[in-house]
Amino acid sequence: MNEKKLTSLRFPALRAFLLGSGSAAGLFTLAVCAIMLQARTQLIVEDPLNHVELNDLRDSYAEDIENAELREQIRELDLHVRHEYFHLLDKIERGGRLAISGSVVMITLLLLALALTPWLPPLPPAGCEGMFWIGVSRARLWLAGAGIIILAVTIMLIATNPSEITPVLLEQLNQAESLQ
Repeated sequence: MNEKKLTSLRFPALRAFLLGSGSAAGLFTLAVCAIMLQARTQLIVEDPLNHVELNDLRDSYAEDIENAELREQIRELDLHVRHEYFHLLDKIERGGRLAISGSVVMITLLLLALALTPWLPPLPPAGCEGMFWIGVSRARLWLAGAGIIILAVTIMLIATNPSEITPVLLEQLNQAESLQ
């Protein structure tokens, strides 16, 4: 079988489509991770359940328990604060699921594209220096795949156990603030 037949049997258009789709899935996963990180940071920094205005209203209500208007203000603000808190938690949870799904799609498409890559490269015209670059490109592909898998596992762990990570991040944030 000559070189041209081997390449034509490997569907270069399909391979290019799979690489492009896999790259798009990777960019989608990266964007979802950025949104999750933003929501997580907002949840830690703002701490919606310890809202300053709500705590002030509660202190005022403790002094005057019969005030119905103050009680209604507390209810409305408490409802708003809890809605914001659970919205951020929902965003983190859904983002984790989307990031894992995007990672799975990306890895699958890139592996399919790799399967369509010819394994017997044409001989380089001058010596064997072309073989070196083929090995380097495959090593980069494996390294990128390992990084993506590590990223996916990290996202999965953060999305499934957010309450275990929060105290550590808060402690680090407090230490950084005390150093300033």
